[in-house]
Amino acid sequence: CKKAYELINGCYKYLLSIRAIDYNPIAGIIVSKKHKKPISAPTTYTVDELFQIMKELEMRTSDGNYKYVCAPVVRLGLNTGMRIGELLALRWENVQLGDKNTIKVCEHLVMIKNKPCIIEGAKTSTGVRTISLNTHAQALLEELKKGVSAPSGLVFRSKTGTPLRYNTVR
Repeated sequence: CKKAYELINGCYKYLLSIRAIDYNPIAGIIVSKKHKKPISAPTTYTVDELFQIMKELEMRTSDGNYKYVCAPVVRLGLNTGMRIGELLALRWENVQLGDKNTIKVCEHLVMIKNKPCIIEGAKTSTGVRTISLNTHAQALLEELKKGVSAPSGLVFRSKTGTPLRYNTVR
């Protein structure tokens, strides 16, 4: 029930942001809390395993493209700790290279009726933040920016310029 509410509320927030509606009809609805299932411990990797993953993600094909389509997204995620939805919604205007070397996280991607939709704001109250880039993330973004004719729009996008879907990365 809560996921459905969040999805519908996100849609209404988006419609408000583009001024397609005047108010959010479900704002203020309180979703009852149910007993949660115990959360299992997340899978963690050793330092050696992370190095192996990063090495594999850096592999290229004979034409110079990444071996894995998702490689740049996963590499940036491993270097910044950003969520998948935040990575897929990342725009060049929120990437500061040079003196600052930061990313402003202020949007996330959700799937609505199997279509990607970028929502302003963050998944949680502490989600809107600025992340300092390490040298690996900085180098990756500089490489990606070289292939962009105009430094605007999405950092990670399909060939048609639309947001990548979650299943591209997972």
